[in-house]
Amino acid sequence: TLELMDAPADSLGPARARRMQALVREAMQAGATGVSTALIYPPAVYATTEEIAALCKVAGESGGRYYTHMRNEGDQLLEAIDEALEIGAAGGTPVHIFHLKAAGAKLGKIPLAIARIKAARSAGQQVTADIYPYINNGLGIAAFIHPRHFSRGRDSLRKRLGNADLRKQIRCEMEGSGKWENWYWHTGSDWSKVVVGSTTDSRYAKLAG
Repeated sequence: TLELMDAPADSLGPARARRMQALVREAMQAGATGVSTALIYPPAVYATTEEIAALCKVAGESGGRYYTHMRNEGDQLLEAIDEALEIGAAGGTPVHIFHLKAAGAKLGKIPLAIARIKAARSAGQQVTADIYPYINNGLGIAAFIHPRHFSRGRDSLRKRLGNADLRKQIRCEMEGSGKWENWYWHTGSDWSKVVVGSTTDSRYAKLAG
């Protein structure tokens, strides 16, 4: 797995892009099986389709694959599948989609998603997917926060969370509306459905569950 650099995609110049490709090539030579992304999380959320395809192309030179936790699993699910397929086609790599789902009880997009994948397979593209056999979703709480707040990295955001006005703004964004994929909305905007599964900070261990 190659973690994309902690910077918005538009700040990645040609030199940094070449460096990332070199890291992929080095990883493949060391035995990696391909490139993976988790595009709902910073910093990967900043990566463009073209940037990821360029990395996959390097992996494909050694028979590597593209594994993705896609950019969207809600309203833009079908578009996210199209992006994954586009990356695989441009990079010359098979595609595997992690945790295929349509988040949100009223979406009803899974039949369409499966049809998209089957159509790609029928057209000769290697694409597979997996799904977990339960209805809850497990993800980091960072997925509730608008990605723009992570543009200077996680540590910077943690330091700025001492600002009450910023915390209020973030909560308003979570509970409000917008075009970004907000996982709080996928709960039905119901905090009672949000459970702290675990924490790496011992101060909050008592909140687990």
